[in-house]
Amino acid sequence: MTALALVLLPPTSGWAQAAGVDENALKAAFLYNFITFTEWPHQKLQPNDDAPFRLCVYGQDALGAALRALEAKTVNGRSLSTARVGSTAEAHKCNLLYIENFDGRPAEAMLSELSADGVLTVGEEARFAELGGIIALVKRNNRVAFVINMDAASRAGLKFSSKLLSLATVIQR
Repeated sequence: MTALALVLLPPTSGWAQAAGVDENALKAAFLYNFITFTEWPHQKLQPNDDAPFRLCVYGQDALGAALRALEAKTVNGRSLSTARVGSTAEAHKCNLLYIENFDGRPAEAMLSELSADGVLTVGEEARFAELGGIIALVKRNNRVAFVINMDAASRAGLKFSSKLLSLATVIQR
């Protein structure tokens, strides 16, 4: 399912947009689509490197099973691995860092330290993008939407597909 399809699903209550869609599976699908519609800086994702693409979670691991299901997929010919991280040092090794339950100062410090490191940071609160995160997943009218902070993406050296940008609310901060 593409990001376009996910955004256009009919509204229902909560994060789950369609009957029978698990909330965590929906969030994992968004993360995977963010990966496929993002271009990383050359130094972060070497084209001839066989290292797996690293999708990491900071915080609780509510998405664990849904993310592990993504490990069967590939990203531009690379295998996909998932990991839970507990520090900024570990987060530097990630390509995408999902910050679950944004917890203020510790997460803000992590965002600041990762800002120029080529890590796509994703969180769930609207203020996540305003505080330096790159993509914030938000609920609007019982649908999942997302906000992209283009200044934060630029600092990280990330570029997004026009398809992804056309679906996002874009801010400059």
